[in-house]
Amino acid sequence: MANKLFQGFVYQMRDAVKRTIGVLDEQGTVIACSQLSEIGKSYKSVAEEISYSFDVVVYDGCAFKPMGSHARIEYIVFAEGEDDEAKNLVSMLLVSLPFRLQDRNIFV
Repeated sequence: MANKLFQGFVYQMRDAVKRTIGVLDEQGTVIACSQLSEIGKSYKSVAEEISYSFDVVVYDGCAFKPMGSHARIEYIVFAEGEDDEAKNLVSMLLVSLPFRLQDRNIFV
């Protein structure tokens, strides 16, 4: 159910941000993305890297930031780009997502 919620959120945001954005699960698999062909793609090495740092990680042309706690990362938000705008964008997306999940009574 969270996947559908994430996909709806990504679709609402894609025109405003003008970049590819999406959400990975804890294993690093794309579960929602503004580019549908990216769904299912694996970023396992990103998931491993983020488990050691809770900051924004830049990898393969995208900025990634985890959602959850240091004890357990639940999801990872990403945005196309390695610049400061991409890093800021993932932080803003991350702040917006928990409110959307709470609206649907899905807690992470």
